Amino acid sequence: MSKKILVIEDDIANATVIKGGLALKGYKVTVAPSAEDALKILQNSLPNLIVLDINLRGLSGIQLCEILKKNPRTAPIPIIMLTVENRESQKVGALELGADDYMTKPFSEKELAARVKALIRRASGDGKTQRMLSTEGLEVNLDTRTAVLTGKRLELSQIEFDLLSLFLDKKEIVHSYAGLAEIVWGDDRLATSHTIAVAISRLRDKLGRLGRKIESVPGLGYKFSE
Repeated sequence: MSKKILVIEDDIANATVIKGGLALKGYKVTVAPSAEDALKILQNSLPNLIVLDINLRGLSGIQLCEILKKNPRTAPIPIIMLTVENRESQKVGALELGADDYMTKPFSEKELAARVKALIRRASGDGKTQRMLSTEGLEVNLDTRTAVLTGKRLELSQIEFDLLSLFLDKKEIVHSYAGLAEIVWGDDRLATSHTIAVAISRLRDKLGRLGRKIESVPGLGYKFSE
């Protein structure tokens, strides 16, 4: 069955190009010209991934991302944010709200398709052997990509889940900034040390007291302490 993608873009020309490129890769693509239209679509059907322009008229992409990530029903859906600006502050703002990836226009259709494929694969757990990781009331299922803390499911973004899985799988090992960017984001050029710090800060908050176990190692990176 074809994976479903919701493209939220108010520029008709851009939306047409994105839809056409992804459709050629076998995806079923729906386009929403505004955040308000997207919310109506999401009431009836959930996609496997959302491509969201950050500079929408009316309700902005940033505002919509925040709404979706606060809703348990839509929080697990991977979101790729699009923008014409390459400001780190805007990128960090999107990632702080739970966006899973970020692309600056103009970008190649090939690169977008590759990122879409990677995020959907991560979200669905395709190709993974079922394996559980656990510590002090926290259980992480790598196959279903779910995390449960003291009986309550955590609503994690794809980036947060990948960070948590890596830390639990390799406790007490210091992961460099470049290493985290390469493993979790897929490219060490896609995440700065500040971007990584923001993602880890959000993960710590969601883990509560366990979040303190993710320690910063000055000048080196991060580790999960026993």
